[in-house]
Amino acid sequence: MGDHRIVTHIRVVVHTLGPMGSQSQQSDNHWSIYLLVGNNQSVRINMAAEPGYVTGNLEINSYNYVLTNSAVKYWDYETVGGLTVSHIVNLIYSYRRHLYNMSGGGSGCRYWVWVILSDLAKQGWLKDGNAPNHLWPILHFRYSLTGAQTSLAMVQGEFVNE
Repeated sequence: MGDHRIVTHIRVVVHTLGPMGSQSQQSDNHWSIYLLVGNNQSVRINMAAEPGYVTGNLEINSYNYVLTNSAVKYWDYETVGGLTVSHIVNLIYSYRRHLYNMSGGGSGCRYWVWVILSDLAKQGWLKDGNAPNHLWPILHFRYSLTGAQTSLAMVQGEFVNE
């Protein structure tokens, strides 16, 4: 049984994880993807590791909202007609994108999000096939609710076989 809800947009979200320190105006970030499916509903596609570990865990959860309270910023990419949640989830598994090691310190989510968006564009599932090129420079910053964005070098995790 699959999720046959139609995905209208891919929403890339940068979340705040709270301040980097007690006196900091900058926040730690995490990045994830929300599939917008209408009726104020979404499906979050998230790659994260448990604290102290690098092995990524793919999380797929449905929500009755389209924007989480932890969002600092977001970018929407319109999909082509007829694309379902199952199409995207099946693509992630068939390309083995669920097998991912974060880099040390829990980084690597930005690169994972970019790879998934690139996969969707290569399939022709995004109305703007240039979406990954639009997103790439955006991913090179740390975002905060209270401070200015600051440059942040890209940290890539590693796709693994098992």
